[in-house]
Amino acid sequence: MRSEEVVNLLSHYRHDWMNELQLLTGYASMGKLDKVQDKIQQISMAMEKERRISNAGLPRTALWAISFNWNYSNFRLDYQIYLEKNQHTVYDEQIVSRLQTITDLLEAHSNSMELYEGELTLRCGKEDANSIEVQLLFTGAFENPVEMEEKLSDMSDLYKISILSTDEEKNQCTVKWTCS
Repeated sequence: MRSEEVVNLLSHYRHDWMNELQLLTGYASMGKLDKVQDKIQQISMAMEKERRISNAGLPRTALWAISFNWNYSNFRLDYQIYLEKNQHTVYDEQIVSRLQTITDLLEAHSNSMELYEGELTLRCGKEDANSIEVQLLFTGAFENPVEMEEKLSDMSDLYKISILSTDEEKNQCTVKWTCS
């Protein structure tokens, strides 16, 4: 990573922390201590998620996930990590490459005025503890979801793809694969 990229990353991170501090200060000044406690609990949970992904031995994947919301204006990503510490470094480049390729395709089928909510899940493989099961899920009003599914299918035979329609004229796109 170049120095400029690191500084940019730290700038986004500092900005997010300043927003959190402003909220806490505002709640405290209004005497809303219950809101302060709720916010502190939310921050604590977010820091635990960052700790888990940072300790998973997937530094590029961690950076990709943590910085995702800064890089995409109409996509929001949350992540769940169920991995043991530092066991899966060998898959890091493969995971990031696939996540980026999939996200680029989803973005190409998105509407800039729509917000897309996503979740990345990483867990140990069920059959092989040294493998990683990866799931990327996004919900939103994708343009031409049939074509999007075909393009995702063409990317890799390893992908298990599901695109479902929801009640609100939105689609839920799920892409799963196992790194082994």
